[in-house]
Amino acid sequence: MLRALTNLRHGTMLIRKGDLIRESVFSAKTRGVLIAQGRLAPVQGPPVAVVPQFEPYAASLAAHHIETVGELLDADAEECEDLPLASLQAAATELVKPVCKHCGG
Repeated sequence: MLRALTNLRHGTMLIRKGDLIRESVFSAKTRGVLIAQGRLAPVQGPPVAVVPQFEPYAASLAAHHIETVGELLDADAEECEDLPLASLQAAATELVKPVCKHCGG
């Protein structure tokens, strides 16, 4: 998972500063260039092992080589059919989303 550090355009898609983006949106070469330019940054987040809400899924997450919140956000549903991936990813997104500049929430 990546965070846009500036506004970006990818084809017809506008990516706003602060948005979270799957790594698959950009090719490896483009990701490398944008990271080097300071326009994208990888999102890692804390290890899933220290987040209490992920504790019941620790063994399954480890079996899928998912160790950080960033890796959880990048996980593919087809490869993790034994996990409630959508709800885990929603919880993970809450851990890494930027604070609202208007309301602080």
